[in-house]
Amino acid sequence: MQSSPFPVAPSKLEQAYKAIRVTPPEPIDLEQSKKLKDYMDKHFPTENMVNITRRSLILAELRTIFRDWVKQVCIRKGVPEEIAADAGGLILVSGSYRLGVNEPGADIDTICVAPQQITREDFFTSLKKIFMQHSKVTNLNAIEGAVVPLLTFDYEEINIDLQIAILPRNTIPEDLNILNDQILVGVDAATEKSLNGPRVTELMIKLTPNRDSFISVLRIVRRWAKRRGLYSNKMGYLGGVNWCILVCFINQLYPTAAPTTLLLRFFMVLANWKWPLAIQLCKTEDVKLGLEVWNANVGNNRYHVMPILTPAYPSMNSSFNVSTHSLAVMKQEFERALKIVQEILNRGAVEWDPLFESSDFFAVQQHYLAVDVYTTNREDEQAWCSFCESRIRKLIESLAYIPMLCHLRAFPKRFPLSFVGQDQDEKIETPTDRNNEEKETFKYGACFYVGFDIDRRQLRSREVSIDSSVDYFKHNDLYRWNKRSDSMDVRITPVLWKNLPDYVFEEMGGRIVAKSIRREYLKRKKEEEKAAEELAAASKTSVDDTTIIVENNTIGVEEIAASVESALVEVPLKSTDTQIPSEKNTGITEKRPYDKVATPKETGASSPRGHASSSAGSDSSSKEYHLGSQDDQTVLDSTLSPIRLAKQEDLLSQKKPPSIASPRKRRKMKITFTKLN
Repeated sequence: MQSSPFPVAPSKLEQAYKAIRVTPPEPIDLEQSKKLKDYMDKHFPTENMVNITRRSLILAELRTIFRDWVKQVCIRKGVPEEIAADAGGLILVSGSYRLGVNEPGADIDTICVAPQQITREDFFTSLKKIFMQHSKVTNLNAIEGAVVPLLTFDYEEINIDLQIAILPRNTIPEDLNILNDQILVGVDAATEKSLNGPRVTELMIKLTPNRDSFISVLRIVRRWAKRRGLYSNKMGYLGGVNWCILVCFINQLYPTAAPTTLLLRFFMVLANWKWPLAIQLCKTEDVKLGLEVWNANVGNNRYHVMPILTPAYPSMNSSFNVSTHSLAVMKQEFERALKIVQEILNRGAVEWDPLFESSDFFAVQQHYLAVDVYTTNREDEQAWCSFCESRIRKLIESLAYIPMLCHLRAFPKRFPLSFVGQDQDEKIETPTDRNNEEKETFKYGACFYVGFDIDRRQLRSREVSIDSSVDYFKHNDLYRWNKRSDSMDVRITPVLWKNLPDYVFEEMGGRIVAKSIRREYLKRKKEEEKAAEELAAASKTSVDDTTIIVENNTIGVEEIAASVESALVEVPLKSTDTQIPSEKNTGITEKRPYDKVATPKETGASSPRGHASSSAGSDSSSKEYHLGSQDDQTVLDSTLSPIRLAKQEDLLSQKKPPSIASPRKRRKMKITFTKLN
């Protein structure tokens, strides 16, 4: 981890929630953690010292270029040379590089801090020109219309994202304390957001009680999220800062835990978290600078489904792009990872490959959409593709209005254009010029994939038209972009699984492996549907007596912590008898090998992918969940009350079984457009 160049913040930092367990790790925990570290170093190594030194030299060169540029601009604007020489300027870093978890080839998030003599127009004109003429700079692209404007380029093949923050002062000293909230007085919105990155990073470092465990688990979680298709803030999942805050939060709850224990608790807590209860690292304070602080009861904040709050003032939701669909995907992945980590620890923490298996997105979805984003001008490719990538989540929202579609999911990776010719060449059109001679036209872009299933209980015909949703998405979310030109367009096409290109299966091991995974998944799904059908038929004349209506279900992290940590056996929880767990109220005396975790299928809980396996008529007191031993059991789904919650209108629908069609009677579905793309 890079050393901090900033003094400690003047205000006292106080954790939002108290630690749950502070007992020191046992020898077996340390032994398993060492095996995990050896695995990570072998399969996912961090950068060596040569590349670390190289990055440091690049930052030093950027700092020199920036300070010289500030001086030149000040002189050009009539500032005396001796004053211009003292104008200064800082280059700050944030993100994975600052935390020390950057992988080989990763970019560096940098922020230029400039005095008030500099304008953002200067940044995108004269400084951009300097970099364009620099021999070590390639692939420069200016993104002026973004919420946080920036220059992105490669400096000696290292990608740099360069933002600018302009402070209302004449000089920028080397010892500027960016953690002092008063630094935000008089700044514009773009500067506020640019400074938020390094401020959040520095505060996370200070709020982390066990830095070594934090770094180890963060490396694992980042790699896991990328392999499982969950690492993309643009697509409605979580980005780098979100995962950092989550790992830091779990580290606060278990400050003395070894990395393997912390990893297990990470998935355990998040799989059972009562969203939209916000996760935050420190208590939110409003220092009265006129900036908006996130509040769950104000404006659109009440519609945020997975709030993860930044620790720096003004506190904001860093995961506002998450939707109910992407949250369902992540909760399913948390449950999967929890089960896998527990099984790995049971076997001695030797083989960690199952945790990092690639996503099965291209094997388990019933239907796919290929979203081809393209332009005839190569210079527009990056900007147009980046914009469309950030809007794919809007396509999911638009498709969600079709009742027959369910389990909507976007895959956060760019692929080559899908509608090119059989030779896979980008040349796909040959219009004629004035002399009736064929003129080659090339299209540049990328393809994104969206998957979904069909809820056959909602079907009214064999065909499902998605034309209106696609039309709405294209004309309201894409074509209205103020920087769009006539050369930019998008094509959305339904694709059968058998027609998916081979390169989408590469991370899974090829089409044959994907086909095997798909066959097993479909077989398992049919068995689950058959079991659900039989269960529904047996209980079609009765309504679950335990179903009641609860209008207000507001709880705090203490209740979640208690249900996750303190329960020795599953007992009906009362809203008034939960408490912070301790050895006195849990009876935890020793640690023993991990036992099997109950899956959603075993517990009767509904899963994001399946239609629900009902628990009607079962005796909740007979279920057992083992995380430690009989003296240290954890009820993984006990954050949900044993009473099943239901909306009032759902009571009537429970009187009859769901009309799940038999597999023998099913006919192939046809996804259609009524219009051409």
